[in-house]
Amino acid sequence: MKKAFLLFWVTMLSILACGIAIYYLPATEAVTPSNSHSERTAATPAEFDAPPPLSMLSSSEWVFPDRSKVGSVEIGGLSEDQALAALQAAYPNATLSLTNPSLLAPIKLSMDQLGYQHDFQQALLDARDLADKQIPVRLAIKSTFDQQLLDQTFAKIEQAVALSPTVGYDRERSAFVLTPGLTLDRTALLAEISQTLQLSQTLSIPTQVLTNNLQASPEQLTAALAEREAEWDGVFGITVYDIKSEQWYDYRGDTVFSGMSVLKIPILLQSFISRERFTDDQYAMIDLMIGDSDNEASNDLLAMIGDGDGLEGAKILDQTLTDILGLEYTTLAAPFESIDYLSLVQGVEVPKRGQEGAQPYTNADPYVRSSPREMAQVVWAIVECSQGQGVLLDMQDTLLSVERCNEILAILSRNRDTNKIVAGVPEGSFVAHKSGWVDDARADAGYVRDPNGDEYIVSMWIWQDTDFIETPVSDPLLADISRIIYTARHPQIR
Repeated sequence: MKKAFLLFWVTMLSILACGIAIYYLPATEAVTPSNSHSERTAATPAEFDAPPPLSMLSSSEWVFPDRSKVGSVEIGGLSEDQALAALQAAYPNATLSLTNPSLLAPIKLSMDQLGYQHDFQQALLDARDLADKQIPVRLAIKSTFDQQLLDQTFAKIEQAVALSPTVGYDRERSAFVLTPGLTLDRTALLAEISQTLQLSQTLSIPTQVLTNNLQASPEQLTAALAEREAEWDGVFGITVYDIKSEQWYDYRGDTVFSGMSVLKIPILLQSFISRERFTDDQYAMIDLMIGDSDNEASNDLLAMIGDGDGLEGAKILDQTLTDILGLEYTTLAAPFESIDYLSLVQGVEVPKRGQEGAQPYTNADPYVRSSPREMAQVVWAIVECSQGQGVLLDMQDTLLSVERCNEILAILSRNRDTNKIVAGVPEGSFVAHKSGWVDDARADAGYVRDPNGDEYIVSMWIWQDTDFIETPVSDPLLADISRIIYTARHPQIR
């Protein structure tokens, strides 16, 4: 009896449990292991909450997802028509105000003048395509110009802002100064306009500096030298030879001056013409003559040239200057400071020159003299030889060569006088030169190659009708002349 009673209650409880389970399951699903309560609670909410694809909605219901952006405009939550209206409002037909220091008034420029158009329709089509693919919408607006209208408008702007570069002499600097010109930077202006999409923006017209490698004209150089000469109240004589253009420039280039120690350039040249090699003592004399302008060393080299006779050495040198180089005024009639000894002690009559050359006359030494043009020709002959050309290499049985002429230039570059030609050219320039002085005159002549490779010959001489020219006056003056000549070729940028 007890067993039957227990079996009855077990059966009833089982039926009750099954009823409860059936009651709580969805009516549309069968109770299977694959959709039991424990598996359904493990599924993610997104599987049940995700909306249908946007493309499944009707066009009247479709809007761009939140945080969608085209250009600078947020279009999230907007329909396509609303997004188009928002873009058109944000990017109207802008009027730009273009300014530049060279303009008296700004230039007003509308986008219609450039044929400038935004392709809003394509941007929105691309945006919807991304949204349908559930890709975040972040798009730029593609814009186009009408090239013909653009060229026409830019040509007018270019004409309005254009400035030509100019070169002028700056008296305070004793130098030529270049004021750069301006030309429109079309690429930069187009880029700035393309980035400016708001109404009434002001743009500074981008320009490029224009120099055109401008140089002072020969007339400007002459005027500058004349002005500086008048300030000093003396006589200038200047010759410049441009190696690249093969052009000569003379400012009283044929006026004859006392030769001074500048004549040690042809003594050095004649030493190399006369000897194939030098002893250590002879090299020491060469260094003293050029580096320290030592007259005794110069006379020793003249004696070497004349096989022991300095006067004969001077005659051989004069013959080279006349017959080989074709010079008319340049002479070294006797060794330095020897005229009185030769005439008074030895009774040797040394021929002297009278007044010659072009006016104005400078009371030139009758025994040691030259002109700016002729000394420039001597230097050029050496430089030309160093480049494998010229009369020095054409001499019969010459002992000169390209290497030996380059050695001459190297020796001249060791001149320790840096207050004249060297002071007027850029640091790092190669200058092979020799300077000189007497009481009433100063000079420097040589070859210049600047750090950019520009090469020229310069020969500059000054004279004043006075008992003595003070070095603190003459050196800055010659440095000014050197600077005027160099900046005429390479004006300083203002």
